[in-house]
Amino acid sequence: MLPRIQTFVHHRVAPAAVSLLLALAAGSPGGAAPARVAPPAGDPLLASLASDDYEAARLEIERTLRATQGPACQVLGSFAAQRDARVRENAVRAMIDSGCRRFGDYRPYADDRSPWVAGVVVKAIERHLMVEAVPYLMDRLGDRRMVITGEGSWTIAQAAHRALRALTCQSFHFDPQGSAQGQREAIEAWRAWYAAHQGEAREAWVASGIAQARDYISRDYSPHRVEGFQLLALIGAPGVPALRAALDRQEGDLRARLACASDEPPRVTDEIPCMLEVVNGSGRRIAFAPDPGPPQVSLTRQTEAAAAPRDARPRSGAPARKEGGAGRSAKRETAPEAGPSRAATAPAPPAAVDPVAVANALVDLAPGETLRREFKVGPVPAAGRYEVRTELRDLSLRLRSPDGSTAASSSSGASAGARSAAPAKVAKPIPPPPPIVASVVIRFEQ
Repeated sequence: MLPRIQTFVHHRVAPAAVSLLLALAAGSPGGAAPARVAPPAGDPLLASLASDDYEAARLEIERTLRATQGPACQVLGSFAAQRDARVRENAVRAMIDSGCRRFGDYRPYADDRSPWVAGVVVKAIERHLMVEAVPYLMDRLGDRRMVITGEGSWTIAQAAHRALRALTCQSFHFDPQGSAQGQREAIEAWRAWYAAHQGEAREAWVASGIAQARDYISRDYSPHRVEGFQLLALIGAPGVPALRAALDRQEGDLRARLACASDEPPRVTDEIPCMLEVVNGSGRRIAFAPDPGPPQVSLTRQTEAAAAPRDARPRSGAPARKEGGAGRSAKRETAPEAGPSRAATAPAPPAAVDPVAVANALVDLAPGETLRREFKVGPVPAAGRYEVRTELRDLSLRLRSPDGSTAASSSSGASAGARSAAPAKVAKPIPPPPPIVASVVIRFEQ
């Protein structure tokens, strides 16, 4: 399974234990939290930057900056001398939002002792793709200072590793949790690459990075495959077509089977444990991105009409859904035929998923390897036979394209406004990978 690519988010947490860890991570003497310094009266920008909630103070910071004399990047850089780490951190955040795209603008904060400030500087480099900051990021690969938030924790080295791959589009087997020798070798390889290619346009870095990622994914060594998938995700929009192609699979590559069992015949009030197994039935490694949440489960009561052979002709009406019951399953019971049919409303397409979110959820299965998901179904409203149908949602089906569309709906061809003497040939859309579904029938007794 892929190690998660940390997305740098920031939500401060209040518990005393976390505050102590933050203090230790920042290197505060005696383990005490750094003292807060009240901003002098009469400085509205300093007062806004001292806010505990940057998002709440963001608009006020922007308004104050517009009324301040001097370039915003230079004005915000002047707060690097403030003792309050919160002011310095928020000043860097404001620089990101103000469009400060040169690494030189952030130089006053480059060697800040606060891990929070250092982390936001790294975020700024990745956000604005500051190619001149590559040496700075390589120097940060040994920075063990920890950032702890309500969303998780990571070191500055981990954040710098992510930013370095996104910026250079290269990856050299650096493992933040690996051996010191392995890390040194990876850093040396990165420095040698940068010395040879620093004069090239970043477009050349992108092209070579995609080729490198494809090479890693073609290997049978899972850690290198993982590294290749992560690299394509971090490259972003230019890497999405290659990422989508690497995740393509055929019918039968993944086989889903579902089993639900209980010690005694289940009653309508029971919850039945079920196991969904997804097996790699191909002769090669298969990577996909199962939704980290529970499988999508429906429980449908079987009727005589449902058991009879289905008529190929269209039927009027539609099954009525009845929600309720315990567990995570959605229960629905077929209803008698209704009156004249109504025009069906097309369901809203699922939201597109960012490539990094797909890479975070990726599972790489060897031939014959199995992924298992457990869940429960029941109770049910009445005795009878029920079909349990489950689908393991694959986030790669909703992979965001460079144009914002998703993998399931992407197609190519001439634009709608094109005019020509002969009709243009429209390429058939590439079908998405098949869904991962399985079903089983359970009889519930009264």
